[in-house]
Amino acid sequence: MLISHEVPLSFLKESLTFNDYDYALVHLFEKYPEYFAFFQKSLSLKRQVILDNSLYELGESFEAESFASYIEKLNPTYYIVPDVWAKGPENIESYSKFNFELNSLKIGVVQGEI
Repeated sequence: MLISHEVPLSFLKESLTFNDYDYALVHLFEKYPEYFAFFQKSLSLKRQVILDNSLYELGESFEAESFASYIEKLNPTYYIVPDVWAKGPENIESYSKFNFELNSLKIGVVQGEI
């Protein structure tokens, strides 16, 4: 099992010693250029990086085209397709509509209320 913890900016460098892979929140890229740079460096060190759409943090997923733009810039190992909190059918639709030609592998979210 691989483990990764979200950490404050001040602990990013140290997180390389206790995280098995790196987990990035897209909404922090614009506000903290050093945050984006950390994940670029992680990838250059051949670490796996998962880019998240920040649904939980923002209350809604990062805007799809802007998210795709960051995926292109970072080229993470994986990215989480924009999803909708607790809405199964909408998650299926969001996954189907996220049709960007990207080199990273996509992860769909399976969650929703019954």
